[in-house]
Amino acid sequence: MKTKHKRLAALFGLVALTLGAGCTENNQSIFIRQVPVPDPEDQCAVTADSSGPALFSGRLDAALATTYQQFFLVGNQMIPRGDSTRLLPETSRVQFYEADVQVFDNDVLVDEFTVPISGFADPAAETSPSYGLVAVNPVLTSTTVDGIINVHGPQGVFVVARIAVRGVTLGGLDVTSGIYDFPIFVCGDRANQVPCITQLRPTSCEDDLTLACLRGQDLPHDCREIKAAVGGKFLCQDSDGDECE
Repeated sequence: MKTKHKRLAALFGLVALTLGAGCTENNQSIFIRQVPVPDPEDQCAVTADSSGPALFSGRLDAALATTYQQFFLVGNQMIPRGDSTRLLPETSRVQFYEADVQVFDNDVLVDEFTVPISGFADPAAETSPSYGLVAVNPVLTSTTVDGIINVHGPQGVFVVARIAVRGVTLGGLDVTSGIYDFPIFVCGDRANQVPCITQLRPTSCEDDLTLACLRGQDLPHDCREIKAAVGGKFLCQDSDGDECE
């Protein structure tokens, strides 16, 4: 499946548009619940758990990353159908296959595209939805990131990524989630390698280094990782004030 991408002719100069409805509008069957937080202490594992920690906004440091990608937790509210004693396919299991992405800067639509995804969610268990994970890559393209930085400067600005997920049940029903708006703060100076991501100072420069799950995104980074990425005159000190190399 190829990524379908539509670049607007006048970037940052058009009125906002609404998300396309698609072939089947069924935004009550599946829904985007949240953006899960990866666990850097567990090989950056992401779990399909609606009670787990979640991000309510993202951050992209253009000095460390050129694009933004993200996991989304998608719920399935459809209940099983049919006779459980017969060997029939479960028609309420949803296979996800693509995501529609729109990016808004100050309510102006600056990019929109459709990207292939994979993943599934089993049928709901009685009154409780079942959940599955999808990875949307990219959410922000490098061209969009460059445009945002060119307009607003490296000090940063919030943009909104509007996501809708499409899937198909084993019974052949196309389903589409409702839209999910996720704000992302875009900042950093790529040209001069000046980062903006929140920094963590180690207790000692000799401490073990835990790398960020997604470099340049979201969660604070150990300053030693940032220094290794940008080099130059970037200052990284431990809690005693000693400079880490």
